[in-house]
Amino acid sequence: MKGRFLRKTLAAALALLVVSGNVPIRSVADLFGGAAITASAEEGASGQCGENAYFSFDTATHKLTISGTGAMADYEYDFETDTMNSPWYVYKDDITSVEIKTGINYIGISAFYSCQNIESITIPNSVTKIGSDAFYGCTGLTSITIPENVTSIASWLFYGCTGLTSITILNGVTSIGKEAFYYCTNITDVYCYAYPDTLTWDDGDCDDFMGAPESRETVCHIPGAYYWQYVKKFGAESENPVNVTFATYAPHGQCGDHAYWCFESDTHKLTISGTGAMDNYYDANTQPWNDYQNNITSVEIENGVTSIGIYAFFECTGLTSITIPDSITSIGNQAFQGCESLTSITIPDSVKSIGRDAFYICTGLTDVYCYADPNNLEWNEGGCDDFIYYIENVHEVHYTTICHVPEEHIETYDSNFSHVNVRFVGDVDMGLGEHLYGHSITLDGSIGVNFLVELTDELLASENAEMVFTVPNGSKTDTQTLLVKDVIAVDSNKVVIGSKTYYKFKCSVSAKDMASEITAQLVDGEKSGTEYTYSVKDYADYLLAHPEVEEYANAAPLVKAMLNYGAASQTYFKEGTAIGEVQDMVGVTVPNTFEFDEASTALPEGVTFEGATLSLKSETTLSLYFKSSTDLSFKCVSYEVEKDTTAGGYQIARIRGIKADDLDKTFTLIIVDASESGSTLSFGGFVAYGPLAYCYNVLNGGSNDENLQNVCKALYLYAQAANDYSEQGVNGDE
Repeated sequence: MKGRFLRKTLAAALALLVVSGNVPIRSVADLFGGAAITASAEEGASGQCGENAYFSFDTATHKLTISGTGAMADYEYDFETDTMNSPWYVYKDDITSVEIKTGINYIGISAFYSCQNIESITIPNSVTKIGSDAFYGCTGLTSITIPENVTSIASWLFYGCTGLTSITILNGVTSIGKEAFYYCTNITDVYCYAYPDTLTWDDGDCDDFMGAPESRETVCHIPGAYYWQYVKKFGAESENPVNVTFATYAPHGQCGDHAYWCFESDTHKLTISGTGAMDNYYDANTQPWNDYQNNITSVEIENGVTSIGIYAFFECTGLTSITIPDSITSIGNQAFQGCESLTSITIPDSVKSIGRDAFYICTGLTDVYCYADPNNLEWNEGGCDDFIYYIENVHEVHYTTICHVPEEHIETYDSNFSHVNVRFVGDVDMGLGEHLYGHSITLDGSIGVNFLVELTDELLASENAEMVFTVPNGSKTDTQTLLVKDVIAVDSNKVVIGSKTYYKFKCSVSAKDMASEITAQLVDGEKSGTEYTYSVKDYADYLLAHPEVEEYANAAPLVKAMLNYGAASQTYFKEGTAIGEVQDMVGVTVPNTFEFDEASTALPEGVTFEGATLSLKSETTLSLYFKSSTDLSFKCVSYEVEKDTTAGGYQIARIRGIKADDLDKTFTLIIVDASESGSTLSFGGFVAYGPLAYCYNVLNGGSNDENLQNVCKALYLYAQAANDYSEQGVNGDE
């Protein structure tokens, strides 16, 4: 037996990326000898500052540049020599600016210790962690932004930065360490976008920032929706006070024990967030947003709020739209009284109670869409004077407001609520009786959306009911179908939330089509359910916008890497609904540990390994190509292997559905000879290969196509993020 790898290019099929072979590359140790290279101050300096990280200092521009990939080294103070062991410490008084290039993910401990003349530092989004004391004593620094992927501001990070006047903390940060800003005596403004529910902030003895704890001269600017959470958690009267005064750009406040409001004057939108019941307001002018009544045009109540309080939106005369989530169970008395501009409203099936005069003087409300079960609904209209009506003559009253209800409930609505001043019409489509609870995205071997659906007994018992997905595929559309009986037979598809059971219908899409809408519809014979539309990016955007939910915050780095992978794929294939910009990946490399090793191949005589392809469809598929005069059979320990002999004389082993956190694995494909009367040999040979071996080959001579190279880099970053995510012990759905 012998191993052999032929450097030849296979023809590319649609949605396939092709490997063309290996090109030797010198290692870092060959180039730099494993040690920093320094020169005189006149010539500047350059060298190594991490396993794959490098620095250069330009004496003409006084700029220190850090480039490469991965982590910078940590440094420490040498008390005997009164110096730091950082390679640029000898130039610390000459450095006025620092640029850290994309690819570096960690800034080492005490990296820029006492570099007192640094005026600016550029930190890329690839940085996820900054060591303690990194900017200790950088007195020339006046402002800085912590990038979005950094989750922790380490203890003593900005200790003694007396020139610092402002700092911006983005929403990825979940912890601020002890005395991170100690003796930062001139910081006037902190702009903090971190989510208070997941943030820990250790101010030591409350001695960071400006002024005494009583004065709190430093102002911490925060989004209006978070104001009360910050005040309760970190304000002067809290158990963990921070030496700042909290302020916000938008009117905001509390409207329940755990419910909060914020009015955005530029969009005229009032948002109610949090959990539990809203407060009731027994005086019509005491709602906390009363001063902005006439300016409110839309109201969004976020999921988690359980009631709309009495007089909640009284005389919001400019209100034209309101979003009521499935978590709302009651609408209080006179909640919408005087909302003259409101023309339609949707009441979800979660509502069990509608209070007296809730829609009094809603003179523009022509259509109500009510999904509530009339058998479980209490609707108290009081004096029968809500909504719109007119009297044609003394014998006949005509109701102008139409209340659209499910056809199956029309008789019950007419019977139970004849006192309500509307005309009931049974034209609301309840489909097959299914109820969409929500969505999640798949973070396992494929990319896609899970539709979580509550099913009726009829659907659960049906032999033919199926979920039909219309799936984007570039400029075309494909169809995927899942039989209900097959879905419910798998325990992992069952999701119990509260007292209800939902079933997970999974639809996979190509990486390039993450932003394109999927249409999902249940069909049972000639009957069809409601059409639901969603996209991977819809959910990803929602997840990234709500890192106050711990699970979402944990998944955010993986989701960002997934979207970047999709954007890179989209650029390569030149089709699909726009996902966003591909991140700067100039410094991203795939380590040579993934280089294909010919010694890892041992093949039977007469069998050659011709190369590999990697699919960019919804699932990751690694295909290994062989030539042989005999019929081969393939096995792989971790995955099923599909054999294909349709491509020009090749015998192809396809390893499908490779999980995201397995992308960096090497798969040992066992090859056996099945030519002799269907029998197999006990051992024939093997090839050890993985998805990132393909990526390494592309980046090291396999292709000059920059877009293809970016796909490979993005896939590598996606694999890294998936591994980090899986180490947290979470499953493949979010």
